[in-house]
Amino acid sequence: MMMRCKMWTGSALSLALALLFSLAILAVACTASQAILRSDNSDNSTTTSSSSARTRPWSSSPRFAVDYYPAQWHASLWQADAQLMLRSNITHVRISEFDWAMLEPSEGVYDWTLLDASLHVLHAHGLKVILGTPTATPPAWVVRRYEVLPRDAYLRERHFGSRRHYSFSSQHYRRLSSNITRALAKRYGMHPAVDAWQLDNELGCHNTVRTYDLHATLAFRHWLALKYSDDIAVLNEAQGRAFWSEAYESFEEVRAPSLTVTEDNPALRMDWLRFSSEQVAEFASEQVEVIRRYSDREQMHAGMMRPDNVPDAAWHEQQAAARDVRAMERVGVLSRRDGHAAAAAEEEQHELRWTLNRTTPKVALVLDYTAAMLLEVNPQGGRWDTNTFKDYAFQYPELLTEWYSALRRLALDVDVIGPDTSLAHYTLVLVPTMPIISSEFDRHLANYNGTAVFGPRTASKTSNVSIPHGLAPSSGALRDRMPLKVVRVESLREGLDDSVSLQGATYAVDTWSEWLECERDNVRASEPSPVLYHTYRAGEAASCEHITSDAKHTIYLGYYARSNSLIPLFASLAARLRIKNVLNRLPSASEDLGEYVRLTRYADTLFAFNYDDKRAREVRGVPSDAVSIFGQEEQEDHLIGPAGVRAWKMS
Repeated sequence: MMMRCKMWTGSALSLALALLFSLAILAVACTASQAILRSDNSDNSTTTSSSSARTRPWSSSPRFAVDYYPAQWHASLWQADAQLMLRSNITHVRISEFDWAMLEPSEGVYDWTLLDASLHVLHAHGLKVILGTPTATPPAWVVRRYEVLPRDAYLRERHFGSRRHYSFSSQHYRRLSSNITRALAKRYGMHPAVDAWQLDNELGCHNTVRTYDLHATLAFRHWLALKYSDDIAVLNEAQGRAFWSEAYESFEEVRAPSLTVTEDNPALRMDWLRFSSEQVAEFASEQVEVIRRYSDREQMHAGMMRPDNVPDAAWHEQQAAARDVRAMERVGVLSRRDGHAAAAAEEEQHELRWTLNRTTPKVALVLDYTAAMLLEVNPQGGRWDTNTFKDYAFQYPELLTEWYSALRRLALDVDVIGPDTSLAHYTLVLVPTMPIISSEFDRHLANYNGTAVFGPRTASKTSNVSIPHGLAPSSGALRDRMPLKVVRVESLREGLDDSVSLQGATYAVDTWSEWLECERDNVRASEPSPVLYHTYRAGEAASCEHITSDAKHTIYLGYYARSNSLIPLFASLAARLRIKNVLNRLPSASEDLGEYVRLTRYADTLFAFNYDDKRAREVRGVPSDAVSIFGQEEQEDHLIGPAGVRAWKMS
């Protein structure tokens, strides 16, 4: 994904995407209109040269968009559809992202008739268009003439007949994809109706990031040769392939990791995940560069993230059914989502670019995609099946969500940032886990003078997925910030839970726990352990806390911490650091908003959302002088109805 701003802020753990799919296609009667451009099989361009194509900034006003598929509806319906869109306050229409076969019925032969005509109708009604590149749906002639189809982890070919039936590593596909993108951009790059471009559609959905075809294998070998200086001995050493006599004699022996008798080399699988991710990024970048030569419109692509306020959101494809099969939304859910989007200052309610909430959070939560990959490759639990581990408990998205939820239950604003983001602007930095600490994050951490909290398994692996020399954390900025040794770890099976005590309360611990020593090289941690184990290790440290002579404050949690046990810790830290929440108060664990209520503040307006669709909930902590703006109907003061939205003007 092409990001041009800090990842997320305020109440948004994920990007603002795909909210108005429920509007779907608006079909009522209308009459057709003539095309805005001459229809032929040429690449006649209505564009400027690449030197004059510059990206235009979006305005900051809220807008609503809808998907529309003119090719699936008779032209006599288009005009009335456009009128209904206008009456529904829709300003943008996404079209054509699945129309490759129609636009290029045979290689190099283009038919713009229908797209010209539909653009004319939409433009005549003042609607702006998000034009999708149709590369998610290669036509039958592509599959018939070229080797583009992917293979799954069982080496079975995935067939033509739905969508995303291609390998990102197929050079045939990449060339043909660039061709249709170029033709579209040349013809419509400066079209007055086109306000934005969508790159492909939902890159990687349906388990298509990692493919096991020959194209992917050959590209992977080339990728490895570049990484390991074209020396197979370097690869063997880095991946520890002396184990089980796994050493390769040449790069030609490397295959995409799958179908081994038992678990494959974890360093090879980590390389495979990185390679596969880079293939998708390269593909998207190719489309970006093609479009930029002919268009100054904004570019984005759809489907990689979801709003944090979707109650049934799964972690992308780890729970694919949540994406494809789901219950109807309950009454009030859509209006609640719209309200949450407005409160977070989302600029588009669709797959469009977003605007950051103009707040300046003092808390940062670090999201690390490398950590997600590492925990998939080396979960230290679960069972091996074909090409990966399954049924393991240590899930990165779950752990990240637990930490995030604890902050939001305290009504704290938080920036979700990447490891390459400077920490200088934050008073409190939270890292749920980061097994491999990148050089960028290590540099930022070394320069950070504030308070940092780390979760289990942090700094436990090298970039090659091996155990670092010495007990973790044995080097780097984290080692410099605190005297700590992780001397033993436990992957807790169901029914073998541990527990910890914190501020007089006891909390269950599942999934993972570590044995900690809060000293190293004859230096002891300066502070008592804030969290202690409670059961068979009663009184032993479940955390370590240290403040250096130059006031760098660090806490390490050696267990899989869920939100209930994090709330008192985060509340006390925020209060000590004078970090106020959206209620302009120092947070307190006694004012936990609970599982269902969330608060967001935009300027002087406080928004409250109830994610319980069955009962009203209390909104705690709203100042007595706050003036209710909407949502008070039939509700007592500071109550919010089922699936409801409330807003107050703050003094």
